[in-house]
Amino acid sequence: MKVASWEHYGLNPWRIVLLGCTSGGAGGLAVYYLTFGILGNGAVELGAIISLVLAYLILSFPKRLFDSASLSQSREAPVLAVMGSANAEATRSRTRTMLFLTSGEPSVSWVLASIRRRILLGFTPASAVEQVEDRIASYSTKNLLRLLATRPSEVPEGGEESQGITHSSQLGEESKTPLFTAIAFFTPIMLLLLVIFSHISDPVSLGEVVALEVVLLDLGLYFSSAERRRLG
Repeated sequence: MKVASWEHYGLNPWRIVLLGCTSGGAGGLAVYYLTFGILGNGAVELGAIISLVLAYLILSFPKRLFDSASLSQSREAPVLAVMGSANAEATRSRTRTMLFLTSGEPSVSWVLASIRRRILLGFTPASAVEQVEDRIASYSTKNLLRLLATRPSEVPEGGEESQGITHSSQLGEESKTPLFTAIAFFTPIMLLLLVIFSHISDPVSLGEVVALEVVLLDLGLYFSSAERRRLG
């Protein structure tokens, strides 16, 4: 089993699958016991759905981290391209070009520090980049560092990846906002109808209804705001 984001963070596939299944099962079981008093047999289907959603959220969490890192690093590509071209023009040296590179993005800064450390230990720029390039999520930043370490005169301006990810995220946000609007509008109405037609009046059952509403609204908010957090 190979998943790019899992391999990027060095995660064991079977362990994260086990974690996702265990957490999803525990969450679904909790929702089942929480809603059995008001939904009856319907609590089984709801618990199964919540279990699958929670398992998906856990299994896809590394992918979301990877996408956020890719966007953040891709925004550094144009800056590194300009800086690298200027350094190469001034020094006429691939080694000095790589040694003078800096970045304000933490993960890219860490990679550049690792490259500088290896160069000072005697590795060639190309070899130093090759040893740490797996820690870079953005393909444009990765290709840029390769070019600076081998052919600095051919460095492109960059920026296409960042623009593509940003446009894709904006489209995703536009499609998810109506989803949360529908969930926020219809969930209280449907649960209120459930309370009325099921003649639920005791405080414990009403508390279960409120807790179920909170769970559903939280899940809807999470899905609808995921793209906004990436863009932020």
